[in-house]
Amino acid sequence: CLDVLYAAAPLGKSFSFRELAAVTASGEDALLDAVDEALGAQILRDAGDESFAFTHDKLREVLYNELNPVRRRRTHQRIGEALERLYAGEPRTHVEDLAYHFTESGDHARALRYLRLAGEEAERLYATDEALRHYEQARELAQGLGLRDEEAAIHQALARAYELRGPIEEAVKHYEAALDLTAAPQERTRLKARIGVVYTDVGDERALGYLRAALDEVDPEAMPGVKADILAAMGRFEHYRGQHRRALAFIEEARSLAEPLDDGLTLTEIYTYLAGAYQHLARYDESMDWARASIRLGERKNLARATSIGYEFLAEDSFVLGRWRETLEYAGIEREIGQKTGAQVRVAWAELSRANALYGLGELEQAAAAAESCLALAEATGELRLSVLAGWPLATVEADLGRDEQAGATARLAVARGDELGQIYMLCMSRHALAYWHAQRQEWEPAAALYEECQRLIAQTDNLGAWVQIGSYAVETFCAAGRLEAARSTLAGYQPLVERAGSAHFVALATRARARILEAEGAEREAVRALDAAVDGLAALDSRLELGRALYDRARLLQATGDDGRAGQDLERAVALFQRCGAIRDLERAANLLGRR
Repeated sequence: CLDVLYAAAPLGKSFSFRELAAVTASGEDALLDAVDEALGAQILRDAGDESFAFTHDKLREVLYNELNPVRRRRTHQRIGEALERLYAGEPRTHVEDLAYHFTESGDHARALRYLRLAGEEAERLYATDEALRHYEQARELAQGLGLRDEEAAIHQALARAYELRGPIEEAVKHYEAALDLTAAPQERTRLKARIGVVYTDVGDERALGYLRAALDEVDPEAMPGVKADILAAMGRFEHYRGQHRRALAFIEEARSLAEPLDDGLTLTEIYTYLAGAYQHLARYDESMDWARASIRLGERKNLARATSIGYEFLAEDSFVLGRWRETLEYAGIEREIGQKTGAQVRVAWAELSRANALYGLGELEQAAAAAESCLALAEATGELRLSVLAGWPLATVEADLGRDEQAGATARLAVARGDELGQIYMLCMSRHALAYWHAQRQEWEPAAALYEECQRLIAQTDNLGAWVQIGSYAVETFCAAGRLEAARSTLAGYQPLVERAGSAHFVALATRARARILEAEGAEREAVRALDAAVDGLAALDSRLELGRALYDRARLLQATGDDGRAGQDLERAVALFQRCGAIRDLERAANLLGRR
């Protein structure tokens, strides 16, 4: 009985009879007798399905520790070899056990093989932390054995896992380590391109040095896929600079190289970069077409990244179009995929879309929670773009909730981070957050100055996406600051832009902004008619906070024109909406006007 228990202890806390039989020299009857004796002594218990387990792990540890080091290593070797034979037809289901036993036995060659397989299996199952643990053990073995090619390959596997989970700097570190270990020129070029792509994904300018070096070296005949990766990434940087048409030229050239190769990872970047470029040109239907192409690619190739980023763009585009519930649906799918695969950066992007949609619905507390979650994940994964973009809804929600000091600090931090990145969309959206904070405090001049700065920045680019989202607020701010001509000229360009874009929400906000201009010009009745259209549009979309503001504006004008009955109804509706949203400042203004009636 004792010899059998000594053989069983290294198998682990539980084991099958089949495994025990494979690692002992006892015949079946003698082995069963020994197991019966151990069961009777309550050392083992029946675990079902012809398996057994130690009743207490301490018992197993005592038996294991009684084996001298030489016997222990040889027992692990014998177990590893027996399990290899036993599971020859299904090795992937037992690679972790095989890796463990050969590691403990000192059979480094086999341990290395099974550790890599265990990492690959964990990666396939999206068990990223497990994959990292196995790959790190394998890397240490390869390094100890002086196997440079093996070590380089394992560094790349580690980099892939960190790309998925973050932080991105860890992914780059391992790709650079692989590059240092690699001598083959084409492989070095491929690795430089890969580092460039990884940095591109987070908008890090360090990408450009690697991309240019790779472009100088790449043989387009021998490595068309690598050249496609480089061109797509360079196009993405044109996108970051707000040169979206130039970006499209690069990305379309990349697509012509990549589509015949049908490489899923390269096409994922290309299709989603196209979705992004069209989004920032305010061509949302085309953006959504490319997002759906990425989803189809992901489903065809079983690529979670392609699928999740496709849904990300559907969520973002739906938000700009004012389709709040569709935004939440798409963001929910992306979030679920990210959670399932361990891709925290995808969860973070989904949280941003959730924050924006919840804000559109006037669910301010929920929007704040989603924005805070996005910001925390952005900082954990090293996604600086997201840390800027999360600051925009978070600062606006905090301002609406009356958290004045927090809102100002959040907005200023977003501006500082946006300036660090220098990307046109980040520069404008962070300044919008700060301008919004000033506007809520009725500090019209600094708010107007920030919107003028956004206009100057955008004028140097062909970016339209940022202005779709902030232009109506700029018009209203210019009106409040007494800059009526600036308000008129801004609206003259903004109204047709949002109409072409098909954004019902921002069309309604543009109409409300036009009412502010008409009011300033003394055309109150015409302003009321404009607000009638804005109220109808915002009510149809369930844009509760902005609907409340349109009702408040209409109530003021109706009161001024002597229609106290309708004014009172609008104010009561506005107060109810602001109470539901938790919009403290708006509620105070509406309640004060209601109280003065």
